[in-house]
Amino acid sequence: MSSDKPTPRTSDGHPDLSGIWGNVTSLAGRGTVRARPGSLEFDQAVLQRGAGWDKPLYRPEFWAKVRSLDRSRIDVDPVWNCNTPGVPRQNAPDRIIQKNGDEIVMFNGSRARIIPVDGQQLTAADADESTADGIPAGHWDGDKLIVESVGFDDKTWLQWQGYFHTDRMKVTERFWRQGDLLFYNFTVDDPDVLMEPWTQYTLVRKLAPNQKVRFNEEKPCEITPVPEAAPYMRG
Repeated sequence: MSSDKPTPRTSDGHPDLSGIWGNVTSLAGRGTVRARPGSLEFDQAVLQRGAGWDKPLYRPEFWAKVRSLDRSRIDVDPVWNCNTPGVPRQNAPDRIIQKNGDEIVMFNGSRARIIPVDGQQLTAADADESTADGIPAGHWDGDKLIVESVGFDDKTWLQWQGYFHTDRMKVTERFWRQGDLLFYNFTVDDPDVLMEPWTQYTLVRKLAPNQKVRFNEEKPCEITPVPEAAPYMRG
């Protein structure tokens, strides 16, 4: 996928990632996938794992836990219980503000991440934090913005299929722009549970036609009870 439009740049020569970005699609040829209530299959994730789709490779002793989480009631999913998706599950940002050379602000819904790009390095103290989005530090590699994050808790999932992680996880995100397209992928490094670092397929967002759309405050999350008769419903 490519764009024939020019790529805007900031005064320091880097691509300007600023903008409101539209729906996410995958360069692997599939749209984003999510679990949903009322599905016929009780274990949607097994279809992806069996077909060899994009997936993290867990150490053998942890696959039973992954399957157990995936096949449990939907209310084991942290997001169903009104917790934030966290990084990297929230994926590419909906909006980016890049006003100077020191920091970049990224929004997923009403949640904001401030990414320093002023040469700050991650520290051991950062790794000891316990957050859903991690402690980030960004730098430019040519025209790509690289964001490395540590200091996670172990409460979020990598994706809805029961893909858990530990608090030692490190996430490396990559952002680059071509005209009106924003490209994004990430690598998860969690040697306590993964056999190797996992890199997700590259996702792409297109610049939204309306760049003045208003982002209203999100409504309070309400937990919906799961019917006892449908223990394998996913959402």
